[in-house]
Order: sequence, then C-alpha cells, then structure tokens
Amino acid sequence: MSKKNTDIEIELLKIDRKNIIIKKLSMIIYEMVTELGDIQELVAYSGNFDDMQTLLDCILDESTDNEHSISSILEHLEKSEVVK
Repeated sequence: MSKKNTDIEIELLKIDRKNIIIKKLSMIIYEMVTELGDIQELVAYSGNFDDMQTLLDCILDESTDNEHSISSILEHLEKSEVVK
C-alpha cells in the first residue's frame, strides 16, 4: 500500500473512531431522554422530549451513513492497491 493511501486510511480510521464515540454518546443521551420522558411532570414542563429524540435519531442516522461511506472508501482504496 502506498504511503498516501496508508495516510488516508489512518485518517479515515480516526474519523470512524470519532463516529463510533458520537454514536455511543447519542445512544446514551437517547436512553436518558427516554427515561425522563416517562416522568409526566417533566414532559408537561418542557415539551421538548420529542424534539430531542428526533434530533438524536438524525444524529444516529448520520453516524450510520458515515460508517457506510468510510467503509466504501476503505474498500475502494484496498481495491486500487490490488490493481496496481
């Protein structure tokens, strides 16, 4: 594998690691919001729980899309090295 491709792969793996952290933190927050949403007094007070859950769903969807994109790029890099 060329130095350039190795450097690209390292950077993509760093992004993937950060993406995993974002996904895990989002899932933790989602669970906490869900638990708080069971307390009717808080729901009546804030009314924002649905909005927060929707936002967290969007973050998780983007995170999943990022994982797919990174995997595709890494696969392409590996194939380009095999062809050489």
